[in-house]
Amino acid sequence: ANKSIFNESFFRISIINMSYPTPFVWDATFDVKHDALNTQHQGLFVAIEDCCQDAKNEEKWNTLKGLVVNHFKDEEAAMEAKGLLTPEHKKIHEDFLGVCGGATPETEGFEGLVKGWLVNHINGSDQPGYAGKL
Repeated sequence: ANKSIFNESFFRISIINMSYPTPFVWDATFDVKHDALNTQHQGLFVAIEDCCQDAKNEEKWNTLKGLVVNHFKDEEAAMEAKGLLTPEHKKIHEDFLGVCGGATPETEGFEGLVKGWLVNHINGSDQPGYAGKL
């Protein structure tokens, strides 16, 4: 039985545009002008696609969750060091973790949600929030 991802965090992030590229790969339109964070974003694209292609693979799911947590920690630390971390940006990360905590790659709607969220977050929050400023 699939768990529901329809919780409070889901409703906050579900109102954003959830379109994403096919194939699901990082390209220059996602450049945040920071090598380490770009590399982490590239890894998230790969790990998300891996999970979606092999939804029953718990190891891939655990890898993705670890990458997300580490990326948010690193990104928030880099932003905080330059005085760019806002409560809103941190809340967006917390909402995403809340949704993923209640879902798995087998959950209905998972693929569109995580792919769309990552694309929207990089283009709509990361780039305007810190690209070229870190």
